[in-house]
Amino acid sequence: MDIVFIQGLKIDTIIGIYDWERKIRQDIVLDIEMSFDIKKAGKSDKIELALNYKDVSKRIITFVKNSKFKLIETLAEKITEIIITEFNVEKVKLTLNKGEALTGAKGVGVIINRCKMANIHINIGSNENRKHNINIAIKELKSKFEDLKISSVYESPAVGFKGDDFYNVGVNAKTNLNVNNVQDILKKIEFENGRKHKRERFSSRTIDLDLVLYDDLISKELNLPRDDIFKYNFVLLPLKELNPEIMHPIKKIKYNEISTSIKKIKVYNSEILTE
Repeated sequence: MDIVFIQGLKIDTIIGIYDWERKIRQDIVLDIEMSFDIKKAGKSDKIELALNYKDVSKRIITFVKNSKFKLIETLAEKITEIIITEFNVEKVKLTLNKGEALTGAKGVGVIINRCKMANIHINIGSNENRKHNINIAIKELKSKFEDLKISSVYESPAVGFKGDDFYNVGVNAKTNLNVNNVQDILKKIEFENGRKHKRERFSSRTIDLDLVLYDDLISKELNLPRDDIFKYNFVLLPLKELNPEIMHPIKKIKYNEISTSIKKIKVYNSEILTE
């Protein structure tokens, strides 16, 4: 990815934990590196296709001047959040220098790297020791991803073979990992919890973790968005529960407007997993 940078941006603000720091304004200096694809702007020579560093600078100056944080860590996080969310930047490297805040040091501060967070939806399925395996999977997902939201539990008969009924649970999460890293994590969790990938497609499962959505990514190779959304209620219903107003990136229809013909599905509160 290309880099658009701003160096040595000096801004005065209220920052610090001591009483005297809360009464004065101090200068901070920012160096900002923003990952942004500049090819379209470079070929067209149109400013509207570029990352306008002047607009970025004005927004950050206004925010910092009006802020009153105690920690430079908090200020740095807020600045990167603004740049990523408001200017559609994929990644930001920010150096925040508080200047001569430490006797004998030319400068002190923080350097942070932050990436755009992707919204993902995962479907968990199991028909072997269902509660135990799904609870383990959820625990593992909580350690790998952020801001998890868990759906109700959906019970349905095995499809394509004779076996015990499945429990399926939908999980919304956020991550700054790319889609391939996410897939690798899901496979690793499956493997560590007894999933045998060489078994028949339609067979019993200790645990099954399917990436259903990765933002609005469309990929035939990765089966994203997953085509099972339109085939099976045990995939659609948890997705619909957690994302009713989200639009399918290909069909351009909200998930709460989609239905399937699969019958015989029971719904339980997620507390059933701990009973």
